[in-house]
Amino acid sequence: MVKLSSKAPNKLAVGGTACWLTSFPDYSSDDSWSVKCRFINATNTYTVTAESNWTDDDGQTHGQSDWYFAVDKTLSDTFAVGIYNTVIIATTDTQRIVLAESQVEIVPGVFGDDSSTHVDALSHARKMLSAIEAVLERRATTDQESYSINGRSITRIAVQDLILLRDKYRREVAMQERVAKFGNAGPGKVLVRF
Repeated sequence: MVKLSSKAPNKLAVGGTACWLTSFPDYSSDDSWSVKCRFINATNTYTVTAESNWTDDDGQTHGQSDWYFAVDKTLSDTFAVGIYNTVIIATTDTQRIVLAESQVEIVPGVFGDDSSTHVDALSHARKMLSAIEAVLERRATTDQESYSINGRSITRIAVQDLILLRDKYRREVAMQERVAKFGNAGPGKVLVRF
């Protein structure tokens, strides 16, 4: 059996699978707790419900406070590419508690099946930034060399202007990543929804 991680993954491909086992001794299913992991960004939320008191492939039984999380292909096929906050939440009929938080990057599918439709999910700003950096570093692909900005081929723009454009697209990509991470609230505000 593959050794299970004790934490949610920090990267997951669309169409891929992931599983992990985390122990929360104070939050046992014997005491009516249920545990879920939510993947949340500004536009999407996905939920994985954990199981407790289960037996692994080696026949080892895990207890009521050992929580097994599994993201299967069916769920991950629905994931949109982006950066998500992962929040593990324990609940009873009367309580809700955040047990852990982290971040995961959902990347385009690489499996060559239906999930491959997600491969071209990069934003315009991210594509342009990659192309400009590649031209500046003299490693641009033919596709990147065919890009144009304001009707001018990217390979015909002066280096000084490319540097200015690179800085502009870096700011735009950074802003998109902040929105994906924090939503429209920004890093200085904390919004809570139950």
